[in-house]
Parts: sequence; structure tokens; C-alpha cells
Amino acid sequence: MAFSNSRKGQYAPGQQPGQVPGQYPGQFRPMPQPGAFGAPVQPPTVSLSPRTLLIIGAIAVVIILTFTAIFVIRANMPHCPTVCKPGVCDTSASCSKDTQYQCVTVPKEGCDIVLETQRITCSGKNGTLVKWWDATAKQCFTDVDPGTKITPYVSVQRPTFSGSGLRVTPTLNQPFNLKKDEVTIDVVAEQLTVQNLRITHIEMDGTGPDRNVLVLGEDSPNKAIAAVQTPTKLYLKLDMPGDATTGTVKDLKLLIDLSYSVVSGSTVTEKTNRLSVSLSNLIFNWLRPSRSYPCPATCEGDPSMHNYCDASSAPFCKHEPLTGACGNSICEANENKCTCPADCGTCTSAGKVTTSQCVSNACQVQLRPTVVVQPLTVPVQNKIGKVDLTTTLVYNSPFNTKSDTVGVTISMNTKDPSVTSFSIDSMQLLKAAGVQESSQTLNSDLAGPGSTATAQLTLPTQLVEEDMSPQLQVFYTIVANGRTDKGSYNAYLQKITVYNPG
Repeated sequence: MAFSNSRKGQYAPGQQPGQVPGQYPGQFRPMPQPGAFGAPVQPPTVSLSPRTLLIIGAIAVVIILTFTAIFVIRANMPHCPTVCKPGVCDTSASCSKDTQYQCVTVPKEGCDIVLETQRITCSGKNGTLVKWWDATAKQCFTDVDPGTKITPYVSVQRPTFSGSGLRVTPTLNQPFNLKKDEVTIDVVAEQLTVQNLRITHIEMDGTGPDRNVLVLGEDSPNKAIAAVQTPTKLYLKLDMPGDATTGTVKDLKLLIDLSYSVVSGSTVTEKTNRLSVSLSNLIFNWLRPSRSYPCPATCEGDPSMHNYCDASSAPFCKHEPLTGACGNSICEANENKCTCPADCGTCTSAGKVTTSQCVSNACQVQLRPTVVVQPLTVPVQNKIGKVDLTTTLVYNSPFNTKSDTVGVTISMNTKDPSVTSFSIDSMQLLKAAGVQESSQTLNSDLAGPGSTATAQLTLPTQLVEEDMSPQLQVFYTIVANGRTDKGSYNAYLQKITVYNPG
């Protein structure tokens, strides 16, 4: 091609300045302008003169120096101290330009003399307390004399109620520091014949020097006692009326309020009871220091509780239930009598025909191995006007609500010719008068002697075990001499024990 051998700076034949070779030999097209498609873009350039840069730098320096000067001037101006408030012996405190930015206080008349007198008298012992002067707070504090012997008082009591028995062990220091100590109460069920037992309220009472009854402390723990030999710990803070620093109380008494359920057959009775634990042999000595105490290094308590102390409770520890922890007095969804007896109760309940045991971490109610199931067949003769019937009941004793049914067969023995139609409409099984357990609609026509109507009825119970004397009620329609009548008759089962396994 003619242009392929051209040297740099020369043009091919037919090529004009400002053109570049095209797609075919001898063809040329205009050269792309900067910024056009396929051509390089030339970036714009901005240049500042040295004089302009010098002016910008000078302005920046002036701004920096101005702010620095303002800061230095303000820092050296007179100003009030950060804290300006009245002291113990001042009625007020103020600071302004008029006071030359000094904190000026207005003293209380004679306060210094009073404080000095208090400081001089604030020394030595005050019974089992010692007094000491805090120069910062300008106040006389009292505290327990370090030489005072502190002895824990422990009493073991065994109150009983509704066939159940508790072991209650209150422990308290003697002398008792109202600002620091608390009564601990351990409660253990030694015998438990009731259900849903809870401690709803505790109270400590005593008799003061003027023979009046004093409520020293009370709390509503709402703690469950679900199993025997499982300890429950309670805490009770005490206080005394008045502002005395020491004193004694006689006839100390711990009151424990309970709520529980008593089950007798099919009857569940909710009850409450108040137990009285006497500590009458104790002369209760108490102290009330004027100082405050910090939180203890650690808070002891059940591992199922969140045991901690903060500024709102110091120096007393808080004991709050931990969600999902066994022993927190709450039978939660992930717990049962086998996985957490302390919260849900023990799997040891037993009745006349049943017993309970843990199977695969679940409490199962089962028939006692020594109990023999007897099939019962009870025929009952019924005369309904001019119709003779036999109602036969077939069922097991004891009766398993999960697998057993009451079989009913009604057979017609004889029928007067005047009876043109007799039918069994429905039947129901009654646990007691007016209390229906199950029913079945039949609409079964008994055409003549030898014809039958049958049904299978259930007999449920909400209890683990229950004694019943059920009765069957049968509803019928009879047509005789052109007249239609409806009625019912009853057939009674023998008294049986109904149990709910599983």
C-alpha cells in the first residue's frame, strides 16, 4: 500500500493534513478532536500565581492568630470557681462580678460553735457503738464498736399444717446491725401432702419496751416449695421506729403465710394458712449506726438466682430469679417433675390404684403392678310403658381414660302390639347429676323383640385419679295408639376408680 512505506512526518498519496487512514487503502477520514469518541481527553489545568498563594497563606495565619488571642484572653479573664455551694454552716453561697468572682458564703449564726461542741463530744463509746468525727462532712457518726462480739443466733422450728410439715431455720446476728444485717430463713419441706405450696408473706414481730407489738420487718417473697428436702432461702431486712441508736425487743415471732391446694378425690380446695415460729427465748438486741456501708465483696445465694448488690440496695444483696434456672421457684416450659423437682414438684404422687415414676425424663402415671383390672358387665332391666328393655353396661374397673370406654347395648325384649314405633335417640354418660362427661346421638329404631342399639362412651377426668359413680341417661321416642311421646330413663354403673395415665 502506498502509505505503508511513508516516513514519519510525510503523508501518503491523497492524504491531506488533519486526516488519518480510513478502513480501506487510499481512504482517509478526519482526525478526531480532543474529547470526541475515541480521542484522548485533555484535562483542564488551573494554575495560581505565587502572589495569589501568598495572599491565601497570609489570611490563614491571621485567622489562626485571632482565635488563639481570643482563647488566651478568655482564659485570663476572672471567672467563678466550678463549684460554689453552701457548707454545713452556711445559709447560702454566691459568685458573680460583684463578689469579684469569689465564692462568698453567708454563715449560720452560732453554727461553728455548735459544730465544735459536737466535735468535742463526738468521741468514746455509746453503749455498743463508738462515735467518730468526720472532718469533711462535719458530722458525728456512730458505728459498731470493733470490740463487740457478734454471735449468730440460730433456731430450728418444725411447724405443721394440713398433714404437711416444714423445718424453718431463722438465723440472725446478735447484736443486730439494722444498717447492715438481715435475717436469713431456710425453709425445707419434711413432709408434703398438699399441692402448689407457696410462701406468700413473711413478717417478724416483737414486743417493745412499752409492751406494744412492733412489726420489725416484712416481705412478700412468693416462693414455691415443690419438693421435700429441697431448701428454700428467704431474706428479711429489719428496722425499728424512732431514732434511737440501740434497744432491745422481747417475744420475737416469725410469721409465715402460705397458700396451697388440698386434693380430696375430685375436689380441689384452695387454702391459706399462717404459721407462727416463736423465738421467745431470745432477747433481741439491735443497733442503728449513723454511717452507711458499701456493698459486700460478693453476694451469696442460690445459684438459681441472680445475686448482686448495687448502689440502690447497698449494703444488702438482691436475689432475683434467673430465667430457665432450676430452683428459681418457677416451673418453666423446659422443666418438669423429672428434670427439676425443686420447681415443679417430685414425681412420687400415688393413689389407690396408680403410682408415678420418671420415664425418659417425663413423669408417667401408671397402674400399680399389684392392681388387677376387672371387666364388669352390668345388665339393667327397664320397662318403658308397654316396652321391656335390657340395658347392658360393659366397662373396666379401674377405668383407664386413655384406652377404655363404656360399652352400652340396649335390647328390646317385648313390645305391645299397640306400640308401632320405638327408637333410641341418644344417650349420655354423667359423672354426677347434671354433669355430662360424654354423649352420643343414635336415632336407632328398635323394630321388635331381639333388636338392639349400641354405643361406646368415654369417661374422662382432669385428675390423676378419681372415684366416680357414673350414670347413663337414655333418651327415646315411642309411638303408641297414634300418639308420639319422648322420654328418658337412667341406668347406673357401679362405683369405679377412673385414672389418667401418662
